[in-house]
This record gives sequence, structure tokens and C-alpha cells, in this order.
Amino acid sequence: MTGLFHDVRYAMRQLRKSPGFALTAIFTLALGIGANTAMFTMVNRVLLAPLRFYQPNRIVQINTQWTDTKRAIPRITDGDVVDLRKQTGAFQYFSTYAGGELGVQLSGRAVFTDGYAVNSQFFSVLGIQPAYGRFFQQQDAGNAAVVSYAFARQNFGDPAKAIGKTLRLDQQLGLEQQPPYQIVGVTPPGLEFPRGAGVWAAFPTTPDSLNRTSFNYHAIARLRPGLSLSQAQMQLNALGSRLAAAYSDSNQNRTFLLQPLRKQLVSPVKQTLWFLMAAVAFVLLIACVNVANLFLARTTEKSREIAARIALGATRWRVIRQLLTESTLIALAGGLCGILVGKNILRMFVLLAPAEFPRLQEISLDLPVLAFTLLVSLAAALLFGIAPAWQASHTSPEAVLRQNSQRTHGTRAASRLREGLIVTEIALSLVLVLGAGLLLRSLLTLNSVDPGFRTHNVLVMDASTPAQGLKESILAAQQMESLREQLLAMPGIRAAAMAFGPPMEAMGSNGDYAVKGISTMDQAQGLPYADFTATSPDYFSTMHIPLIEGHDFHSADAYDAPAVAIISESLARQSFPGQDPIGRQIQCGLDSQSMRWMTIVGVVKDVRQDALASTPGPILYMPLAQHPYRAANLQFILHTTGDPLGLQDAVQRKVHSVDPAIAVRFTTMGALVADTASDSRFRTALLDGFAGLALLLAIVGVYGVTSYTTAQRISEIGIRMTLGATRKQIVTMFLRRSLQLMFFGIVIGLLLGILLSRFISVMLYGVRPTDLLTYGIGILAMVIAVLFAGYVPARRAAGMDPMQALRSE
Repeated sequence: MTGLFHDVRYAMRQLRKSPGFALTAIFTLALGIGANTAMFTMVNRVLLAPLRFYQPNRIVQINTQWTDTKRAIPRITDGDVVDLRKQTGAFQYFSTYAGGELGVQLSGRAVFTDGYAVNSQFFSVLGIQPAYGRFFQQQDAGNAAVVSYAFARQNFGDPAKAIGKTLRLDQQLGLEQQPPYQIVGVTPPGLEFPRGAGVWAAFPTTPDSLNRTSFNYHAIARLRPGLSLSQAQMQLNALGSRLAAAYSDSNQNRTFLLQPLRKQLVSPVKQTLWFLMAAVAFVLLIACVNVANLFLARTTEKSREIAARIALGATRWRVIRQLLTESTLIALAGGLCGILVGKNILRMFVLLAPAEFPRLQEISLDLPVLAFTLLVSLAAALLFGIAPAWQASHTSPEAVLRQNSQRTHGTRAASRLREGLIVTEIALSLVLVLGAGLLLRSLLTLNSVDPGFRTHNVLVMDASTPAQGLKESILAAQQMESLREQLLAMPGIRAAAMAFGPPMEAMGSNGDYAVKGISTMDQAQGLPYADFTATSPDYFSTMHIPLIEGHDFHSADAYDAPAVAIISESLARQSFPGQDPIGRQIQCGLDSQSMRWMTIVGVVKDVRQDALASTPGPILYMPLAQHPYRAANLQFILHTTGDPLGLQDAVQRKVHSVDPAIAVRFTTMGALVADTASDSRFRTALLDGFAGLALLLAIVGVYGVTSYTTAQRISEIGIRMTLGATRKQIVTMFLRRSLQLMFFGIVIGLLLGILLSRFISVMLYGVRPTDLLTYGIGILAMVIAVLFAGYVPARRAAGMDPMQALRSE
């Protein structure tokens, strides 16, 4: 212990003598360790940390899986709900949930939130206790609600005051009659499951329908005590086999797949986070290479001192230990500074993350992260400290002591090691630059995609009204149409339309459809599939979706008028190849009205319904007036003459002057389209930042080595210039070696980039992982960076007075 204390004191004394060296090394490490700390925090809190529920490893989500294709979806049918409750003993608690963004009507006002229909065991599955009030009981179905702590505080001030208040929900939760719900409980702070949930409404445990083809529910369960996940999966496999035999038309090749809830929640971002973690590890390696070069240069300068100590009896292990103590102190200081750097980088990560990023509110620095930072710091100390220490301890003391003190150039092995580290740094930097370039090109390609509809100067207003039953829904549809006409008359609005399920919106529906004379909705299998959208007149002209043939909907398409529909060109190709679809009849399962045969009156161009990266698919459009239940929760599409959000307040006042119970919120079509590429932007922004940091570190590394080399060869420079060498020749002499190192680094980096390109290919859109243009630009950026880093110190050396250089010898 005494020896260690002595080593630390001596190391601190040595580092105080070289403050520039110490601060540069600490700053370089702080960048690398800070970026790794921030990235590990996200990986740990999102992917690795258990959910904040009681015994979270026993909570599972139940998926439907097709045995022939292994495709799985995170939903089950109405009939599955009944079967899972009655025919398996795998679960201690079992609950379904369904819902999403919807309007909530409170006393005298209305708001939007995420609301879900759940059964009485939902909170028992999660294993949580209420902050106020109680959770659901069996008799609460259809009349009780629980609200989140945040929702209660926002809408009632004191969360405790929410208990006993009533609210009404729109028809998104699946019942045509929605009674007022009394708030019986408030969840503890921080609970947002499903994502963003503000309201949970108690619904019956058993669905009214036993439909086995519509996947309407998400299902979660808590495993029975003593039952493993694999044992529970075996029980569900047996149930799936029984149902496939009993219902061969609907359940053939279908079973259930259990997934731990945490795994299910984070699966969409798992690949992105591990990819970014690997990228930021490259940054740390580059930082360590830089610091290793600094230590090599420093130990070379101290080679006479080290040689003298060895000559006086110090063992090589003693020298290695002393130098490793210095590197450890530097690494620990870099780690402490890295925590501060990482905290700020982490804040930036959270700001850049998409809104739907799972567990985002749980991300914070904690003890596991601090332990990780300590381990990374110690690992970095070994990475950048072992090579210089080993090199210094194996230098011949006799040879070093015979050298003039001003000409301690170090051994050829030390020079090769420094240059090898620079090659490594260039190679790793190029890999990150190429990856960042590919993601950037992919994002630019994605942003240039034509979605098939107008995106500029379009205000989108979500509107929800508390209509109940058919009669009120018809009146609501008429009220919304009247509101549309009033909005159209407002200054600054060129066109106005309404839709349930416009492009890029979460609200919408899809399913099977039938063509008269070919199929009917009674068929269990073999029906074609499409997205369903209900629209007002003028929707296609407002959205700038071209009409190919036929005509648009008009005011005569009322509820009791003959049912009509418009189809997209993809649906026309899918069901009417080489035929004229106008006049043909079609039906679908959007609602009871859509089960009537609808006459096709028009065909429109395709649009990208779900995201810019999605392929345009078949869409079935229907008049809103003929499907009034959809009018209770829809979107107004307003084409404006200027900034869409500039009209937000005026439009909201107009809506509330018509009916204050209508919940509204605003966005723009441009923002909706941009949100579909948020994952791509997040990956690109972070990797571009890492690549920029790597390039900066590479520039610093090449600059440092070139500066050190020129400083060690000052006398040679003076002699050459005295004998007639020009400044250009001196600069070229040093740049030539930098270019040679760059060449080897680029070759190795290209090979690594091509080898690793398959890991990034799934994240690219419209760009090959070996895109020549991206590779060319990346190599050019690296060449410019290396030339700049090498030119500056070479130019400074060439500008030196020859006589001054000779006098320094």
C-alpha cells in the first residue's frame, strides 16, 4: 500500500510538471468517455434495466404468430381473449387493452390524451398500487376510469381532487354507447403504460363478440408463480393447436407467442441503440489512440530519465508500474470530466429521440452508469498506457544515455508504434465517417420521396366530439360538415376537408374487403386487404391527390343515400387488373354501414399512407356522412395561404364558438410526414456527431504526431535549408509521410467499412451499403482532414530560421 501511495504521489508530481500534456489527455478522454457514458445510459435504462413494476420478469405480452411464416403481431382476436382466460392456467392475472389517442370531455372543456379500455385485472398484471383512490373491481366495467398522475395534476390541479370527477370518452375505444365514467383512482407518478396513457377505462372482461379474424386487442399477463416462460409457452402452443383444429378456417397455422413485456416494448429501438453503442466505442478507441500517442511522445522525451533510473537499479516492472499509474490518474480524471460531458450529451440524446421512444422518461445517470464509467476509465488506462509503458521499459539505457540530450528521437520501434496508432485512428475514423455518410444519404433520399399528397401549408386539426349512438353520430357528422364550411370561409384558408385516417395519422383503420361477384365478407380466408379512410367532399382536391377517373364524393352522399366508395390505383390493380372498376361493388368491415355493398365511383392516385419509407398500398375511401361513427373523432385538413400554425388560435376559437365540448389539437402535415422519419433522423444525427468527433480526434492525432516529428528533426531541417532546400520541399517531406500513413489507414478503413456494411444495410433507404458516391466523399473528407492536420505543423517548421534551428542543436 505504501508503494502504491508513493507511485501516486510521484505520478501527480510528474503530471503537474506537464500541465499542457495532462489537460490535453484529460480533455480527449473526457470526450470519448462522456459519449460512451451517455450512450450506455440509454442502453442500460432502455434495454437492460427491469421495468418499474412488481416482479417485472413475470409480466408477458401475448402475440399472435403464424406457424408457417413465423410472422407475429402484438394483437389477438376477440375469440382468443375468451380462450386464453378459460383454457389455460398459465396466468395469475390476464388483461387486454385497446385504444390510443382520443378526446376526453371534462366539465366545460375537452382535451386530447391517450386512452385505453382495459379489464379489471390490468393493474394487477403490472403489480402497482394507486397513488389515490383505488383500481378497478369486477363491477366497474363500463362506468369507472383511472387517470394518470400527470393527467390528474394537469386537469384538476391536485391529483387527489380527481377522485369522484366524471369524464366522457369518444368512440375510439370500441363501444358505440359511451357512458360517463367516474374517476376512481390515480396511478403513481411516472406510469405511462401503454405509452403516453392518461386514462384507463374499465371494460367488460369478456368481449361481446367471438370474432376470430379481427385482431382488436393487445394482451398482457402475469405468469402464475412457479411457472417459467418456457412452460407457459408450451401451454399456449397446445392451446393454439386445439384452436387450429377446432376453427380450421380462421386459426389454421396460427398460435400464440409469449414475449417478456420489457423485450416487447424495446424491440423497435434495440438494433439502433446497440448500433450506436458500437459506434461510440469506436470514438473511445480513437481517443485512446490519441492519448497513447501523447504518452509515447512524452516517454520518448523522458527516455533519458527512464534510462537513468534503470541504470541505477530500477526494475522494468517498476518503470511500467509508474507509467501505468500516470495513465490511470489521467484516465480517472478523464472519467470524472466524462461524467459531466456525458450528462450534457445525454440531455441532447433525449431531446433528439423520437416522441415514441420507449422508456424515455426513465433515462438518467445512476450507480450502474457510474460503475460503467469507472470500468471504461480503467480499461482506457490500459489501452493507451500499456504500449508506451512497455516500449519505454524495453529501451536500452546504454544507447539512450549515449545520445545527446537534444537529440533523443526514440527508437525505430517507438516511431513505428506511433505511426501504427495513427493508421488505426484514421481507419476507425473512416469507418464512422462512411457509416454517417450512408445514413445521411439515406435520410436525404427519404426526405426527397414524393408522398403523393400536399405537405406544405397544410394545418391538421384533430377533433373529437362526445357523440353517443347512431342518432347523435349523424348529428355530429352534420355539425362537423357545418364547421368545415365555416372554417373554409375564414381568411387565410384556401381549402378545407375532413378525414378519418388521413396519411401519416395514427388514427385510422384497415382490414379485409370483398368484391361483389368474387367474394363476401363471410369468408374466413383469402380476402384482399386495404387501409380504410372516411372523407368529406373536397378531400382529394385539398390534399392534392389526383383523381384518375370517376368523381369525388359530394353532399348528396348522405347516410341514407346509396353507398359509394372511391379506391386507390393500387386497390384497382389488386382487385380489378385490366378492368374498369367504376360501377363495381365492394364491402368491408369498417363498421356496420360498410357491410352494405358500396358502388365504386372513382379511382385516385396512390399515396404513402403510413410513412415516407412505406410502399403505397391499396386504400378504400368512403364518405364520412355514410359512416357517421367516424365523424366523432377525425382530422380537419386545412390548406392555408401562409404559415399553418399562425391560424391555430383563430381556428380553435371558431371551433369552441360552435361547441366547447369538441377537443382539438393541432399539427401540420409537414410535421406528420417528418415524424415518420424520426427514427432515421435520430440515428443519423447521433452517428454524424460521433463521426465528426472521430474526425476531429483524427485531425488532432495526425497534427500531434507531425508536430512531434518536426520538433525532433529541427536540426535536420536547419541543415537541409542551409544546403538550399526550399520551404516547399520541407513541407513536402513531412506531408509525404502523413499521406503514406493516410493511405494505409484508408485502405484498412475501407476494408472494415465494407465488412461492417451489412450491419447498417437494414437502416438504409434507397442507398446501397457500398454506395460509391458516399465512399468517395468520405475518403475525400479524410484526405482533406489529414492534409490539413499535417500541413499546419509542416508549414510552421518550414518557416523556421535555419540558423536558429542549427543553434538549437
